[in-house]
Amino acid sequence: MRGHYMDDPVYHIGDYRDLPMTLGMIIANWNRTESLMRRILNALVSGGNSLNSNLAKILTSNLSANDLQQAITCFIEEPPLDAEILKIHIKHTSLSFDRLRSYRNHYVHGIDGFSQYGIKISDQSLEENVPLEDCMIEGPFAKLWSESARGKFKWSLDFCDLDELTKFNNSVLDFYNKSDTLYSYILHYLHGCKQENCHSLPDFFHYPEPIKKNILSHPKLRTYYALDPAWLKKSAESFLQHDAYDVSDPQDLGPIPAG
Repeated sequence: MRGHYMDDPVYHIGDYRDLPMTLGMIIANWNRTESLMRRILNALVSGGNSLNSNLAKILTSNLSANDLQQAITCFIEEPPLDAEILKIHIKHTSLSFDRLRSYRNHYVHGIDGFSQYGIKISDQSLEENVPLEDCMIEGPFAKLWSESARGKFKWSLDFCDLDELTKFNNSVLDFYNKSDTLYSYILHYLHGCKQENCHSLPDFFHYPEPIKKNILSHPKLRTYYALDPAWLKKSAESFLQHDAYDVSDPQDLGPIPAG
Protein backbone atom coordinates (compact mmCIF):
# COMPACT_ATOMS: atom_id res chain seq x y z
CA MET A 1 0.00 0.00 0.00
CA ARG A 2 1.42 3.35 -0.98
CA GLY A 3 1.40 6.47 1.19
CA HIS A 4 -0.78 9.43 0.40
CA TYR A 5 0.21 13.02 -0.24
CA MET A 6 -2.33 15.33 1.35
CA ASP A 7 -2.32 18.19 -1.16
CA ASP A 8 -4.74 16.33 -3.44
CA PRO A 9 -8.07 18.24 -3.36
CA VAL A 10 -9.97 14.94 -3.21
CA TYR A 11 -9.01 14.69 0.47
CA HIS A 12 -10.21 18.18 1.43
CA ILE A 13 -13.78 18.83 2.49
CA GLY A 14 -13.41 22.52 3.30
CA ASP A 15 -13.73 22.77 7.09
CA TYR A 16 -11.93 21.78 10.27
CA ARG A 17 -12.63 18.07 9.66
CA ASP A 18 -9.71 18.17 7.21
CA LEU A 19 -7.40 18.62 10.19
CA PRO A 20 -8.07 15.37 12.09
CA MET A 21 -8.04 13.46 8.81
CA THR A 22 -4.61 14.86 7.96
CA LEU A 23 -3.39 14.10 11.48
CA GLY A 24 -4.54 10.52 10.93
CA MET A 25 -2.53 10.32 7.70
CA ILE A 26 0.54 11.66 9.54
CA ILE A 27 0.18 8.87 12.09
CA ALA A 28 -0.21 6.21 9.38
CA ASN A 29 2.72 7.48 7.29
CA TRP A 30 4.90 7.80 10.38
CA ASN A 31 4.15 4.23 11.44
CA ARG A 32 5.19 2.99 7.98
CA THR A 33 8.36 5.06 8.22
CA GLU A 34 9.25 3.77 11.66
CA SER A 35 8.77 0.19 10.43
CA LEU A 36 11.11 0.91 7.51
CA MET A 37 13.80 2.26 9.85
CA ARG A 38 13.45 -0.95 11.85
CA ARG A 39 14.01 -2.99 8.67
CA ILE A 40 17.10 -0.92 7.88
CA LEU A 41 18.51 -1.62 11.34
CA ASN A 42 17.69 -5.33 11.01
CA ALA A 43 19.51 -5.48 7.67
CA LEU A 44 22.60 -3.75 9.07
CA VAL A 45 22.73 -5.92 12.19
CA SER A 46 22.18 -9.19 10.28
CA GLY A 47 24.47 -8.37 7.37
CA GLY A 48 21.61 -9.10 5.00
CA ASN A 49 21.32 -12.73 6.15
CA SER A 50 17.67 -13.80 6.36
CA LEU A 51 18.14 -16.07 9.39
CA ASN A 52 20.13 -13.48 11.27
CA SER A 53 17.54 -10.86 10.32
CA ASN A 54 14.82 -12.91 12.02
CA LEU A 55 17.01 -13.17 15.12
CA ALA A 56 17.68 -9.43 15.02
CA LYS A 57 13.95 -8.76 15.16
CA ILE A 58 13.92 -10.22 18.67
CA LEU A 59 16.16 -7.36 19.74
CA THR A 60 14.72 -4.56 17.61
CA SER A 61 10.95 -5.15 17.58
CA ASN A 62 10.26 -3.15 20.74
CA LEU A 63 12.74 -0.33 20.20
CA SER A 64 11.26 3.15 20.30
CA ALA A 65 11.84 5.62 17.46
CA ASN A 66 14.55 7.30 19.52
CA ASP A 67 16.22 3.95 20.24
CA LEU A 68 16.13 3.06 16.53
CA GLN A 69 17.80 6.31 15.55
CA GLN A 70 20.54 5.93 18.17
CA ALA A 71 21.19 2.30 17.26
CA ILE A 72 21.52 3.07 13.55
CA THR A 73 23.82 6.03 14.23
CA CYS A 74 25.98 3.88 16.49
CA PHE A 75 26.13 0.93 14.09
CA ILE A 76 27.47 2.88 11.12
CA GLU A 77 30.52 3.84 13.17
CA GLU A 78 31.46 0.19 13.55
CA PRO A 79 34.12 -1.44 11.29
CA PRO A 80 31.92 -3.98 9.39
CA LEU A 81 30.39 -1.27 7.22
CA ASP A 82 33.32 -0.08 5.10
CA ALA A 83 31.49 1.76 2.29
CA GLU A 84 32.06 5.41 3.18
CA ILE A 85 29.45 6.88 0.84
CA LEU A 86 26.86 4.46 2.24
CA LYS A 87 27.79 5.49 5.78
CA ILE A 88 27.20 9.13 4.88
CA HIS A 89 23.76 8.39 3.47
CA ILE A 90 22.72 6.23 6.43
CA LYS A 91 23.90 8.84 8.92
CA HIS A 92 22.02 11.58 7.09
CA THR A 93 18.91 9.39 7.04
CA SER A 94 19.24 8.72 10.76
CA LEU A 95 19.55 12.43 11.57
CA SER A 96 16.62 13.25 9.30
CA PHE A 97 14.50 10.63 11.04
CA ASP A 98 15.34 12.15 14.42
CA ARG A 99 14.44 15.66 13.24
CA LEU A 100 11.12 14.47 11.83
CA ARG A 101 10.45 12.57 15.06
CA SER A 102 10.46 15.82 17.05
CA TYR A 103 7.81 17.25 14.70
CA ARG A 104 5.77 14.05 14.82
CA ASN A 105 5.77 14.12 18.63
CA HIS A 106 4.82 17.81 18.57
CA TYR A 107 1.74 17.16 16.46
CA VAL A 108 0.67 13.70 17.63
CA HIS A 109 1.17 14.30 21.35
CA GLY A 110 0.42 18.02 21.34
CA ILE A 111 -2.82 18.37 19.37
CA ASP A 112 -5.76 18.10 21.73
CA GLY A 113 -8.56 19.77 19.80
CA PHE A 114 -9.78 21.53 16.67
CA SER A 115 -11.56 24.86 16.35
CA GLN A 116 -12.69 27.54 13.93
CA TYR A 117 -10.56 30.15 15.71
CA GLY A 118 -7.16 30.30 17.34
CA ILE A 119 -5.31 32.55 19.77
CA LYS A 120 -1.80 33.86 19.22
CA ILE A 121 -0.38 34.95 22.57
CA SER A 122 3.12 35.37 23.97
CA ASP A 123 4.69 36.39 27.27
CA GLN A 124 5.02 39.88 25.78
CA SER A 125 1.31 40.16 24.95
CA LEU A 126 0.47 38.91 28.44
CA GLU A 127 2.77 41.50 29.98
CA GLU A 128 1.19 44.27 27.90
CA ASN A 129 -2.36 43.10 28.74
CA VAL A 130 -3.31 42.82 25.08
CA PRO A 131 -7.09 42.17 24.91
CA LEU A 132 -7.91 38.55 24.11
CA GLU A 133 -10.04 39.52 21.12
CA ASP A 134 -7.00 41.22 19.57
CA CYS A 135 -5.10 37.92 19.76
CA MET A 136 -7.76 35.85 18.01
CA ILE A 137 -7.16 34.58 14.49
CA GLU A 138 -9.57 32.89 12.12
CA GLY A 139 -8.95 29.27 11.28
CA PRO A 140 -9.77 26.51 11.24
CA PHE A 141 -6.90 25.32 13.43
CA ALA A 142 -5.63 22.38 15.42
CA LYS A 143 -4.73 23.43 18.96
CA LEU A 144 -1.40 22.30 20.41
CA TRP A 145 -0.92 22.29 24.16
CA SER A 146 1.85 20.90 26.34
CA GLU A 147 3.33 21.43 29.78
CA SER A 148 6.85 21.01 31.10
CA ALA A 149 8.29 21.06 34.63
CA ARG A 150 11.94 20.71 33.65
CA GLY A 151 13.76 23.37 35.63
CA LYS A 152 10.90 25.85 35.39
CA PHE A 153 7.21 25.29 34.80
CA LYS A 154 6.38 26.23 31.21
CA TRP A 155 3.41 25.99 28.92
CA SER A 156 3.32 25.72 25.15
CA LEU A 157 0.21 26.93 23.37
CA ASP A 158 0.03 27.12 19.60
CA PHE A 159 -2.29 26.60 16.67
CA CYS A 160 -1.47 24.98 13.33
CA ASP A 161 -3.48 25.07 10.14
CA LEU A 162 -4.10 22.52 7.40
CA ASP A 163 -1.21 23.73 5.26
CA GLU A 164 1.26 23.11 8.09
CA LEU A 165 0.01 19.58 8.74
CA THR A 166 -0.15 18.80 5.03
CA LYS A 167 3.44 19.97 4.56
CA PHE A 168 4.67 17.76 7.37
CA ASN A 169 2.70 14.74 6.15
CA ASN A 170 4.25 15.12 2.71
CA SER A 171 7.72 15.53 4.23
CA VAL A 172 7.30 12.24 6.08
CA LEU A 173 6.23 10.55 2.85
CA ASP A 174 9.16 12.04 0.91
CA PHE A 175 11.50 10.78 3.61
CA TYR A 176 9.92 7.33 3.45
CA ASN A 177 10.39 7.09 -0.30
CA LYS A 178 14.05 8.12 -0.14
CA SER A 179 14.70 5.79 2.81
CA ASP A 180 13.05 2.90 0.96
CA THR A 181 15.45 3.46 -1.94
CA LEU A 182 18.35 3.50 0.54
CA TYR A 183 17.07 0.25 2.06
CA SER A 184 17.19 -1.44 -1.37
CA TYR A 185 20.76 -0.19 -1.86
CA ILE A 186 21.77 -1.55 1.57
CA LEU A 187 20.36 -5.00 0.77
CA HIS A 188 22.16 -5.12 -2.59
CA TYR A 189 25.43 -4.04 -0.97
CA LEU A 190 25.15 -6.57 1.88
CA HIS A 191 24.46 -9.37 -0.61
CA GLY A 192 27.79 -8.71 -2.31
CA CYS A 193 26.70 -6.47 -5.16
CA LYS A 194 29.43 -4.06 -6.22
CA GLN A 195 28.60 -0.47 -5.37
CA GLU A 196 28.57 0.58 -9.01
CA ASN A 197 26.02 -2.15 -9.73
CA CYS A 198 23.81 -1.51 -6.70
CA HIS A 199 20.45 0.19 -6.74
CA SER A 200 21.08 3.95 -7.06
CA LEU A 201 21.44 5.91 -3.84
CA PRO A 202 18.69 8.49 -3.26
CA ASP A 203 19.16 12.24 -3.14
CA PHE A 204 19.64 13.61 0.34
CA PHE A 205 16.44 14.44 2.19
CA HIS A 206 16.13 18.12 3.15
CA TYR A 207 14.98 17.87 6.74
CA PRO A 208 13.25 20.84 8.42
CA GLU A 209 14.75 23.33 10.85
CA PRO A 210 14.58 22.44 14.57
CA ILE A 211 11.05 22.83 15.82
CA LYS A 212 10.18 26.08 17.62
CA LYS A 213 7.42 25.93 20.21
CA ASN A 214 5.48 28.93 21.48
CA ILE A 215 6.73 28.69 25.07
CA LEU A 216 4.85 30.63 27.75
CA SER A 217 6.08 31.11 31.32
CA HIS A 218 4.51 34.43 32.37
CA PRO A 219 3.41 34.57 36.06
CA LYS A 220 -0.11 35.53 34.97
CA LEU A 221 -0.56 31.97 33.72
CA ARG A 222 0.39 30.47 37.06
CA THR A 223 -2.75 28.56 37.92
CA TYR A 224 -0.98 25.83 39.86
CA TYR A 225 -1.14 26.91 43.50
CA ALA A 226 1.60 24.50 44.44
CA LEU A 227 3.99 27.04 42.90
CA ASP A 228 2.84 29.63 45.47
CA PRO A 229 4.94 29.40 48.70
CA ALA A 230 2.04 30.71 50.83
CA TRP A 231 -0.31 28.04 49.47
CA LEU A 232 2.37 25.37 49.89
CA LYS A 233 2.80 26.29 53.59
CA LYS A 234 -0.96 26.18 54.16
CA SER A 235 -1.20 22.84 52.35
CA ALA A 236 1.58 21.34 54.46
CA GLU A 237 -0.11 22.47 57.67
CA SER A 238 -3.39 20.92 56.56
CA PHE A 239 -1.56 17.70 55.69
CA LEU A 240 0.00 17.50 59.15
CA GLN A 241 -3.33 18.11 60.87
CA HIS A 242 -4.99 15.37 58.79
CA ASP A 243 -2.24 12.79 59.32
CA ALA A 244 -2.14 13.38 63.07
CA TYR A 245 -5.03 10.93 63.26
CA ASP A 246 -2.93 8.17 61.69
CA VAL A 247 0.00 8.06 64.14
CA SER A 248 0.17 6.64 67.62
CA ASP A 249 1.99 9.65 68.99
CA PRO A 250 1.07 13.03 67.41
CA GLN A 251 4.29 14.44 68.84
CA ASP A 252 6.09 12.56 66.06
CA LEU A 253 4.67 15.12 63.65
CA GLY A 254 6.01 18.11 65.53
CA PRO A 255 3.95 21.14 66.49
CA ILE A 256 0.65 21.44 64.62
CA PRO A 257 -0.43 25.00 63.76
CA ALA A 258 -3.73 26.25 65.11
CA GLY A 259 -6.47 26.05 62.59
